[in-house]
Parts: sequence; C-alpha cells; structure tokens
Amino acid sequence: MKIHRFIILIFALSFQFNCTTAQSENTYTQTISLSDNKQNLRLTLGSDKYYRLIVQYADTPKMPEAYAGNYIRTKNVVALTGNVPYKYFSLNDNTMQWCDETGRALNNQTVLTNDTGMHTSLDKRDEQKIKNGIDFFALGQEPGWMLDIDFENKITFKNMEGVVINMPPGKVQQAMDANVKSMLVKTERATLAVTWQKGTCKDVMSGETFDYIVTVTLTEKNNQNQIYKGCGKYLANENLNGNWFLEQVGNEFVNHSILQKSNPELIIDINGKSFTGHAGCNRFSGSLFVESKTLRFTEISATEMACADGGFENRCMKALTATTTYKIVDNTLILSNPNGTTLTYKRNKFEMKKSNALNKTWQLIELNGHEIIAGNQIKGLPQLTLNTQTLTYGGHTGCNNINGKFTNKDNTISFLPGAMTRMACPGNLEDDFIKAFHKVNAYALSGNMLTLFVNDETVMVFKAMQ
Repeated sequence: MKIHRFIILIFALSFQFNCTTAQSENTYTQTISLSDNKQNLRLTLGSDKYYRLIVQYADTPKMPEAYAGNYIRTKNVVALTGNVPYKYFSLNDNTMQWCDETGRALNNQTVLTNDTGMHTSLDKRDEQKIKNGIDFFALGQEPGWMLDIDFENKITFKNMEGVVINMPPGKVQQAMDANVKSMLVKTERATLAVTWQKGTCKDVMSGETFDYIVTVTLTEKNNQNQIYKGCGKYLANENLNGNWFLEQVGNEFVNHSILQKSNPELIIDINGKSFTGHAGCNRFSGSLFVESKTLRFTEISATEMACADGGFENRCMKALTATTTYKIVDNTLILSNPNGTTLTYKRNKFEMKKSNALNKTWQLIELNGHEIIAGNQIKGLPQLTLNTQTLTYGGHTGCNNINGKFTNKDNTISFLPGAMTRMACPGNLEDDFIKAFHKVNAYALSGNMLTLFVNDETVMVFKAMQ
C-alpha cells in the first residue's frame, strides 16, 4: 500500500512539474460582420507574450492574412503590437470580443486601409498631413496655433488671429548634449524661430499626448516678438508598419538553404515604438526611434542560439544596429547606415528574388508521402536543378535525364513537359515522379527544404544538395 501511494505521489509531482514549466497557448475565435464581408479571426496567445492572428475572408476569394508579434495584457484587455487590422480584444473565459482600448465591444465597423492596402490606425488629421508630405506637426492653445514642417519644401504657421505664414524651411540645428533641435527662417514679412525638445507634452484642449515640447517665436515686421508654446510630434510614414521580409544584406542575397528559419523578418510598430523579428536564426526585439527620415533600432535583445550560417546573422544584425535612415520605394524598404551596408526588405515574402533560394540542385527525399530510399535507383536519388533567370530545369528521375521550362510567380510554380531520355528503368518510381512533377502548382521554401504541392497537398519534398 505504501509503495502504491508513493507511485501516485511521484506521478502527481511529475504532472505538476510539467504543467508549470510548459509554455501554454490559448486560441480564441470570433466572426466579424463588416459592411461587405465576414472575417473569421483566430487569435493564439502564448505565455511568452507572443501572438499569432489569422484573418480569413468568408465571402470573398481573398487569401487569408497572418500577423504575429508581441502582446500586452491589462486585466481582460489584450493589445496586439504591429500593424494589425484588429488591435484590441477583451477576453472572458474561453471567448474573445474585438474591442477598443477601453474594452468597449466593437463590431460591424469598416476597417480602414491606406493606399498600399495595409491597415492603418492613424486618425484622419495625421493621415492627411502625411499624404501632404508633412514631417513634423505642432499645435498649442491660448491662443490657438498650428505648425506644419515639410523639411524639404515648406514650413507653415497659423494662429487664431488669422496670421498664416508660409516659408521655405531652414537648416535644422541640433544641440550637442540633448535632443533639442531648432530652425530659424526669415522672409521680408516675418522671422520664425522654432525649437522642439524631446519630452512628454499633453495638449490641454484634446488631451492628446505628444513626444516633443515646442516653442515658436514669431516676429512680424514692426511688431514685437510673440511666443507660442505647445506640443509636437514627427509624423512617421505609416507604411513602415507591419511585416518586412529580408531580401539582401548589402549585395548579398538571402541564402535560405543555410538558415534555420526561412524568410528573415522585421516587424515594425511605429505607434508602439517597438520592433521584433529574426535574422534566420535568433529572434530579436527592441525599441524604435523615428524622426522624419531618421530611423534607429535601439535597446536590442536577442536569443542566443548557435547559428551555422557562415556569419550571415552577425552581418545582418550589425547593419540593423547601425541603421540611421530609411526610404520606402513601392513595397521595398531600404535601411541605410554610415558603414555603407544596406538592408533591403520586401513587404511580401513571395516578392523576394529567388536567385539564391531556388537556384540550386535539389535531391528528392519524399514522394507522395513516402520516403525515397537511396540505392534503389540506377543514378541514386532523383535530382532537380532550377534556374530562375532562364526559367529552366534539369536533372534526373533516378534513371532518365529530364530538362525543360517552368513558370514561377509568387509562390506558384509549374513544370512544363520537356525532353527526357528513354532508358528502361526498374520499378515504378520514375512513373510516379513524372506524374506528380507535372501536376505541381505551388511550392514553399523552409531552410534547405523545398516542398512542392498540388493545391494544398504535399506531393514532393526535396533537400538542397551542398
């Protein structure tokens, strides 16, 4: 009896230990009825403060969208970081409800998108100013005034007395020992001196919180100086928000075959002033500093796994840490630094150039769900060599040689019938290979593995040859 009780006790302790050390996940679902369609949401929250959100479109052929990042939980309200169409959720027992930041339920509302199709959380005022090219915006009360600065084209000052002044921008002066900047501009009509200093500032009228304390000194012709105090902020390009996938480090294209995690990713949240991602091996996160065209990644922390990638991650992180400026051209994000090593990211991972990803020789290891055993073929395991520049393929089926053309767009791929030698081959492998090969219509890359699909079914798995 004592032995029996001892075994029960050991089992209970083991169970308790497993429960307390495992990183659990909880998944919630909700259907949102919008004006033009229904969207099915699937939100998974991990105990490591990392989330995954899948948005499926019920009434349209649009492909599902996936979002990931860190989340913050305050009582029953979860706030998702990153550029997501649904920012806040309230959780009760096993259910969730889309809500605002206060926990008030939302539904049947239209989700706004900007010109690129990415979801936006900017209010209409800031959105319009960004479209007009405004880099810095400030306002104040008693008396009311507003200031718009386009650092490349124009500075505009307005006050409640009806004074409107438009001037070419002046040179920005930076204080040596503090985040204080100033600009002095003069015309025949007036002189405008603007100073903005880093610091929390709240507008007394709206309660809106800004990042800078602003002082404007206006001297009109034959008038005394008028001093205006208020708050200001940089209007960062909202297109920075969201998921970016690394294509190049300097002139070096991403070689997916040497990475533990495919598609090195950078997730930017300019409103939360934070970023997360990975460089093909370790995950990283940190704080974001954005001012006009200036962009810096600071307070970076990362996991510490050993990475057999020839130093690729180190080169990537060195360039990321040194980043000082950015530009967005179409769906390409270019990060620059004084060292001269640029980082080039694409909005969609399937837009990335495949020259170093697909352009290699692949060896078949699985066909129609069955492992291929080496030694049963005349030429060994079937091989496939791809060239995305000429869109040609070559190789052998384990017996006969094959070559021909293929088409490739986004994550779709199709192999057209081509030339093939005519040796007699034992077994059914070659016939099964050819039948599956010419039905393939999609692919996925993961590290050094190439998976070919017929619709959603895996039919062939290849491994990159060294």
